[in-house]
Amino acid sequence: MQRVTYLNSGSFGPTPQPVVDAQQAVLLEQLRMGGSAPPVSQMLGEINEACRETVAQAVGAEPEEIALTQSTSDGIGIVAAGIDWRPEDEVITSNLEHVSGVLPWRQAAFRYGIKVVNLEDKQGYLTVEDFAAAITPRTRLICLSHIAWNSGAVLPVPEVCALAAKRGIMVLVDGAQSAGQIPLNMHELGCHFYSLPGHKWMMGPVGTGALYVRRDMIPQLYASRAGWASISGDDQGGAISFHTGARRYEAGTIHSPAYAGWRAAIQFVATQGADEMYARIKQLAREARAIFRKVPGCEILGPDDSALWSGLLPMRISGCDPKTLVERLWKEHNIITRWIPKPYALRISLHAFVTVEELKRTAEVISRICC
Repeated sequence: MQRVTYLNSGSFGPTPQPVVDAQQAVLLEQLRMGGSAPPVSQMLGEINEACRETVAQAVGAEPEEIALTQSTSDGIGIVAAGIDWRPEDEVITSNLEHVSGVLPWRQAAFRYGIKVVNLEDKQGYLTVEDFAAAITPRTRLICLSHIAWNSGAVLPVPEVCALAAKRGIMVLVDGAQSAGQIPLNMHELGCHFYSLPGHKWMMGPVGTGALYVRRDMIPQLYASRAGWASISGDDQGGAISFHTGARRYEAGTIHSPAYAGWRAAIQFVATQGADEMYARIKQLAREARAIFRKVPGCEILGPDDSALWSGLLPMRISGCDPKTLVERLWKEHNIITRWIPKPYALRISLHAFVTVEELKRTAEVISRICC
């Protein structure tokens, strides 16, 4: 990136050059021979399969447990539509969830009569005890983010998964803000489903994502939008054989150049080391708080416990409208941030490539604009 300060990986990560190169190479082959030329068709299939394998390796899963999707929202919707809901089943979620982690359950409530239990956060965080207190004999599923998109808190996903396992409850994790921040291992985490994007902290192309479905859940999660990509074969009107793995949740044609780019992004990030990148992000979270607390009227939102911090930092500046501030930061200073609606605040994203100098400059600019 040139001439910009990029503090919004929580919405869209910047695109490294190898990601652009990987997409361009595929598109040039399509240009040279046409999309349906046998060598190109074979190449596209191999790209998709290679991306599943690379995603699986990155998140500690098996390739058969990975479905390629278009976004985190896409994956959550697949799970919500694939469960055999019964009237008065209960789903636990919270006000820390993005709208995409809420609307599918409201739809299920409308269609099937389930009950949505919405927990209220405590300073941008929820404990495992909060979830335990909400469980009833009717609870079927808990939906929670690994990192809350609005407070930046790392939620107690392993503990909630362990609790749910004892009670026979399914857990779906929204990984929109965690994939690319936190080193992941699905089998150690213990969740049933994990939906993640390629275009945020993993720095892949827009329109990429994946859904992890634990192997034992694949026969239980209905393929609600089946298409040719869902099946391994059919006898023209008779028996249909679905893929035995999570590929059954892929309905049709996907944009393979984007998945070639996402694979390149994962490989690029892997060269930096997942543990090293997360340590860098945590360090930036500490330094950013110290820097922005010096801005007059700045209120840092979210939990005070540093163990719960992530690369998302929400804040309010007294007397300064967040939406207007975001617009001025960009138009006048080439600083890219975003505002969030609830709580109404400025949110900056601290990816590993962000420098302390950029944070200091941003704080100085905000002080001039707001004070």
